[in-house]
Amino acid sequence: EMRVPGRINQRAGIIEYMAVGPKGKTHESVLVLDVEGTHLMVGCLLLGLTPAPLSPQQDPGLRVVRDGSADPAPPKRQDGSLVRLDVEWKDPKTGKTQRHRAEALTWNRQRKASMKDTEWVFTGSSIWRGNFVAELEQSYIATWPDRSAVFNNPWPSRNPYRGDDLGYGAHPQLLPPVGTPITLIVTPSGS
Repeated sequence: EMRVPGRINQRAGIIEYMAVGPKGKTHESVLVLDVEGTHLMVGCLLLGLTPAPLSPQQDPGLRVVRDGSADPAPPKRQDGSLVRLDVEWKDPKTGKTQRHRAEALTWNRQRKASMKDTEWVFTGSSIWRGNFVAELEQSYIATWPDRSAVFNNPWPSRNPYRGDDLGYGAHPQLLPPVGTPITLIVTPSGS
């Protein structure tokens, strides 16, 4: 497993990311991780993970289309790309260690419940003009499909800015106070 330090960044509101870096899109992320994108990628490769591709977004046949609007398709699951993501912290009131699956920290705005338990997909980000995009964007774990993210949610997701019941939000009843130190635990599927 790989352990990555960070902190709680957001307890309520719309999210497009489970985790970003300190200079990432913090206005829509549950966690901020204290790691460089390159180091996160190398850690994944050392765990033996193989990046899975995101569906090409220019192909309308590979998009989720509902109600006349098109949303990006989720990544393709493949062997060697699936991971379990857990988040651990010490409860500020009791001092006891809490550990939850990352998806439990989200709120599916349509279902009015946490995201279903899943294995996240290691997509590995991409290279643009010789730069590792996860390093530039600091997008690490996306709940909405994002080519720059290192990990992506495998479930179809709707753009949360298009309606009050679309996409994901932070789960305020489960999350500790903003600023609480956390550890993200990445475990390859089958481990």
